[in-house]
Amino acid sequence: MAFHLLRLVHWFEDVEGEKVELRYFRDPVDHEVNFVMLRKSKPWMAVEVKFQEQQLDANLKFLLERVKIPFTYQVSLNRAKDWRPPDINGCRIRVLPAAKFLARLP
Repeated sequence: MAFHLLRLVHWFEDVEGEKVELRYFRDPVDHEVNFVMLRKSKPWMAVEVKFQEQQLDANLKFLLERVKIPFTYQVSLNRAKDWRPPDINGCRIRVLPAAKFLARLP
């Protein structure tokens, strides 16, 4: 997953001429989210990666309650369905299979 997101960062830089950063989020109490992409120095997309199918991750929810991130995804290797939980703090969330997420990246 990291390779594909890093490729997206380079795509933005090469094609759009825009500086985009890929980061990892963890606070002092160990809430963590796998990937947070910064665009124009602001959180733009968050991606939480899970192996098994499950409900929305509590750490992802914690971050979204505190920071507005326009696009948020929880992807799973073993997930059969694609769904949207309710928005949190104006953040659009989508839970979907990793293959579907990766297929839509430029």
